[in-house]
Amino acid sequence: SMYQLLKDYCTENYHACPSPGELYKGQNLGDWVFAQRENQHKSFELRLEGKADASSMTDQQVTLLNEVGFVWNEKEASWFDMYRLLK
Repeated sequence: SMYQLLKDYCTENYHACPSPGELYKGQNLGDWVFAQRENQHKSFELRLEGKADASSMTDQQVTLLNEVGFVWNEKEASWFDMYRLLK
C-alpha cells in the first residue's frame, strides 16, 4: 500500500515529506502525499459545512499519517525547520 511505502520512505529518509512527483520504489509517492493533504483539507471543509461523506478522510487515516510524522503544511514545516536551525 502507499501508506506502507510512506512508512518505508520515512525509515530511509527520516522524514515524511517527499517532493511532488518524487518516485519511491517505482511509485509516485510525492503525488500521493500531496493528494492526502488535499483530501484532508477537503474533508475538514466538508465537516465544517456538515457535509462529510464516504470520500472524506477518516480520523483513523489522519491518525495513521500523524504517527509517521506526516507533514500537513509544507510551508509551515519549512519555516519551523529554519527556525530550529537558528537556535
